[in-house]
Amino acid sequence: LKGRLRSEIFSSINQLFVKKSRMFAGSDEFAFKYAAQMRNQPTHAEDIMWCWLRQKPNGYKFRRQHPFANYILDFYCHRLQLVIEIDGSIH
Repeated sequence: LKGRLRSEIFSSINQLFVKKSRMFAGSDEFAFKYAAQMRNQPTHAEDIMWCWLRQKPNGYKFRRQHPFANYILDFYCHRLQLVIEIDGSIH
């Protein structure tokens, strides 16, 4: 029983790691820190969009300034695998 329980726990941890790594696609610590800074300084257009997306339209959860590989995505819905980029003076 100990071996089986250990195997199930390890498998669960591994599944969580794989899921997280796909969600962030290997972003490094710098990307997470930079994304946090960007969340504190949204553009006017991002602010307007976030007011709507934060209400979870049609039940879909969106994240803002989401690290993904070498990018910071303006808005991201993991369930839909949908990225929304708001063009402005920064892009």
